[in-house]
Amino acid sequence: MAIYETYFERMERLQKGNAPDVYIYDDIPQRLKHQIIHIWDNAFSEMPVTSAVEAYRWMEKTIAAAIGAPRLTRNPDASLSCKEWLLNMHLVEGALSIIELSAIAIKHIRKGAYIDDLNFRFRQNGIGYQVENGKIIKITDQFVHAEIVKPAIVLLASDQVFKTASADFMEAHAHYRARENKQAVTFACSAFESTLKAICKMKGWDYEPGASVGQLITAVRTKGLFPGYLDKGFDSYIAAMKTGLPGVRNDAGPHGSAPGTPKVPDYIAAYAIHLSAANIVLAIEAAKA
Repeated sequence: MAIYETYFERMERLQKGNAPDVYIYDDIPQRLKHQIIHIWDNAFSEMPVTSAVEAYRWMEKTIAAAIGAPRLTRNPDASLSCKEWLLNMHLVEGALSIIELSAIAIKHIRKGAYIDDLNFRFRQNGIGYQVENGKIIKITDQFVHAEIVKPAIVLLASDQVFKTASADFMEAHAHYRARENKQAVTFACSAFESTLKAICKMKGWDYEPGASVGQLITAVRTKGLFPGYLDKGFDSYIAAMKTGLPGVRNDAGPHGSAPGTPKVPDYIAAYAIHLSAANIVLAIEAAKA
């Protein structure tokens, strides 16, 4: 059997950043560990008993080999040994290593439904990791989060004038983690609206108190927020800014939602947050230029 490079071993080769974020990376709380063990119990119960036993033995032997130990614990039952080791493991890298191995073992059960469960529990607890293609990755390893969401967070935290926008953006993430996707979409749009209003306040520009996102974008552009020499391609982007995110909110948010309206899927909520972040970065960088 090939030697598997665990998460702990991979992280020894990678540098970690310290920028502010909406997720926690340096702790795996006991609550999450117990939730993950429940997922293991549910997933492995769908396997033939011999397959489940072999899966736990593989997890135990792989981790034991990685840390250079004969066994993980003194418990002769591999499943109980894995659970005990996870609950007592204080190193994030160690806990993630065995969680990652469990994801490999259960990923084919019910077409990956239990992987979705793992990722939901990570997100629910505000822990910045998820399972992708059988690997645990940091959320910051994703391009969109690293290059768009985190810069938006940093920019919103850079000046008290963006306090409301920052709170709205964090609220969008809180609802997203809880799978309250309609509220996530609404607060994502509110964060962009609040950003534009803060820029107007910062610049001394007037705007109507009840102005929509489209009206606010028109107002800041008229005042010269963006360079006048940009070509018509930028006009198209401005048009998209006016319709893209507000359109998501109107269709997916609580405005006008009729009884029986389908649930907003996770990917729509994520799109709203990412789109809001991109717009926020553009607007604040333009205001500071």
